[in-house]
Amino acid sequence: KWPIQWEWQVNAEFSDNLFYNIHSMGEFPSDKAGQDVDGLEFGIFNLFKLPALFTDTLGYAEKDRKVDLENNDWYFSSEVTDYWNSIDSLSGEPFMNSRTQGMFDSSAAYPYLNEVNTMNLDPGFVNAGDPAKMVQWIKDLRAGVETSYWGYDPDNDRFGITWPLPEDLSYTNQTLLTAGKGGFPVGDLNWFPDKKAEWEDWVTAIKKDKNITTISDFSLGKNYPNPFNPSTTIKYSVKRKADVNITIYNLLGQKIVTLVNSNHNIGNYSVLWNGKDLHGNNMASGVYFYKMQADGFVKTGKMLLMK
Repeated sequence: KWPIQWEWQVNAEFSDNLFYNIHSMGEFPSDKAGQDVDGLEFGIFNLFKLPALFTDTLGYAEKDRKVDLENNDWYFSSEVTDYWNSIDSLSGEPFMNSRTQGMFDSSAAYPYLNEVNTMNLDPGFVNAGDPAKMVQWIKDLRAGVETSYWGYDPDNDRFGITWPLPEDLSYTNQTLLTAGKGGFPVGDLNWFPDKKAEWEDWVTAIKKDKNITTISDFSLGKNYPNPFNPSTTIKYSVKRKADVNITIYNLLGQKIVTLVNSNHNIGNYSVLWNGKDLHGNNMASGVYFYKMQADGFVKTGKMLLMK
């Protein structure tokens, strides 16, 4: 039901996860009222404001919370979304509810909340079981026919585990197969033995040479707002001291302006682009790219200036 039921994170990273048909029950208004402090959908990833125990007793501050979300995919099959759509008062699950998304979008109040490369793609599992049977179990549970609240069990044996697992959670989506750190598949590498062996070698090499730059050393977030007019903010993170360059380009690959070109200490940063070139001229409406380079790390984002 709740993949991440830990809403008071103060220093955490959630990366390379694949959330499939998570929290498929959806939420009626009564569910929202009983589960979220603001009566919102719980969502897949959810943050609450810190309680007094954290702020007054333990000394944490909202603005100092550090949470990185990187390379996560979430997807609901049509059986689940059709079930939600069949009932007017039933809400489906977002990746984040409006409160949590607002916290990540507020650079001023939450400078160290960073979301990078969240995807909403069908993995194309070889065999993910039968979602239709799970949905029927949910309907039975809602109707009081099913009495076990803790989860759908396809063989109806609450105390036995079918082994080996009948499912095959290897998948075919080409984007997800290279979307994880180091270009590895998102999700459980046990379903990709060859890639798991490569990953183990990769991690071993990093441990032997701490000077090797990994994707986790740096991250480039999505600009906000997007589309924008007249300005937009770009978030980025530096997890070891390095020279950082962030430059804006047009569709032809021509440099418009360099926003950042300096040595950075470890930390989370943001930079504002005011929609002007290096001479102070206002740029026309259109698509632009921002590219971050830092000691071997290169990543590009796309944004739309709309006047």
